[in-house]
Amino acid sequence: MKKTLQYALIAVLALLPGAALGQMKIGFINSDQLKEQLPEIKAAQQQLELLQQQRTQEGEDRQAKIDQMVENYRKQEMLLSEARKAEMQAEIEAEAQRLQEFGRNTQEELMKNNFDLHNPIFERINAAIKAVAEAEGFDYVLDAGSAGGAVVYANDDYDLTEKLLAKLQATPAKPAAAGSGN
Repeated sequence: MKKTLQYALIAVLALLPGAALGQMKIGFINSDQLKEQLPEIKAAQQQLELLQQQRTQEGEDRQAKIDQMVENYRKQEMLLSEARKAEMQAEIEAEAQRLQEFGRNTQEELMKNNFDLHNPIFERINAAIKAVAEAEGFDYVLDAGSAGGAVVYANDDYDLTEKLLAKLQATPAKPAAAGSGN
């Protein structure tokens, strides 16, 4: 699949006006190899894994507390007044709600930390890709790693965005057919 994407991208690039394939210089990087060999990526991943382990343990501890509360309730249920039963059930439910909230907060915290740790690294990588591509005269740099052929650098001379927007704005969109029975 990665190779298919790369070949399709190269074919599209070859069709760009004024850009014969022989005139373009296309290179690639392997992001999987970068991830394996850059120490700062490994360090960031280790920090995230440690935080995740800590939060997982905390979640397990909270679940064990709830399990103990349920077990205590079941052991005492026959001897408790209706008011005390309701109180204990409410305590269990409240603790379960706190556990769910903890889970949501943990996910958000992990996502934020992932971004905060990796973003400066990726900015540094992107700047290095651009510097190498420009210094070596590459028009495009592809990622042959896990991104599956994504363009990680493109020479602005080949940017068709403005022309595409002008073309789209010059031709009005046709309204979607109502009730099309596909």
